[in-house]
Amino acid sequence: MRTDAADDKTVQEGLADLTAIANNKSSGSWDEAAYYLGLYYWEKNDITQAKALWQDLRDMPLDIEGASPWAARVQAKLPLI
Repeated sequence: MRTDAADDKTVQEGLADLTAIANNKSSGSWDEAAYYLGLYYWEKNDITQAKALWQDLRDMPLDIEGASPWAARVQAKLPLI
């Protein structure tokens, strides 16, 4: 939510937090953070950054029990780029 703030400082803090979570693959929510961080960049028309963030999610299998729902969203969005 901080990435939607009006002031740049709050946006930068939100991006830093999301980046830290997305880069920590041992956290249980790295995939969700990577999805939303990539979505932020997509909406800012920085497709290169979005693709880079979504790389690991794109390569995740979808047909196993416990698969990431964020991977499915990424795999649906990437063909639209």
